[in-house]
Amino acid sequence: MAQVAHAAFEYARTHTQTTREWLEYSSYLVVLSCADEKELEQISDAAMDVELMVSDFFEPDLYNALTATAIQHRRPWSTPDAVGKILSHLPLASREEVK
Repeated sequence: MAQVAHAAFEYARTHTQTTREWLEYSSYLVVLSCADEKELEQISDAAMDVELMVSDFFEPDLYNALTATAIQHRRPWSTPDAVGKILSHLPLASREEVK
């Protein structure tokens, strides 16, 4: 879960105005899980392709592996539907099966 915090701080650093607006008007946050780094890269790329705001976090202790991505839709250029199309198949991180 530490990776979630890393991605959130990276997003706040690179998207300061949007972060301020999010804190004031929304504060909704959803943490999802995916299978592996390859799937996370595909999700990040898909989000950028539809002009969503994306901040990736690369973990230095894991040879700069992509370990988390923060995604936010841009108003009015993209809608929550764009986010849902890319992310709706992913389970909530707290709901993933523990083995």
